[in-house]
Amino acid sequence: CLREMQQYEASERELLEAIRVFDLIGVEKERINGAYENIAILYDRWDKPDKANHFRDLLKQLSPDPSANR
Repeated sequence: CLREMQQYEASERELLEAIRVFDLIGVEKERINGAYENIAILYDRWDKPDKANHFRDLLKQLSPDPSANR
């Protein structure tokens, strides 16, 4: 994986393109969640916490707290 090899810019391009395509074609939520998790991890390792938090916020919007339905 590019992220593991610290090729952050290339990894960012690939993940952002995947997210764009996922949005465009409407893939299942689990794949989008995985992309958001992966790009948040990338930004953490790249020391870009604001960007990591942005994708974590998007992830929270897709995965609401199950206790909220009680």
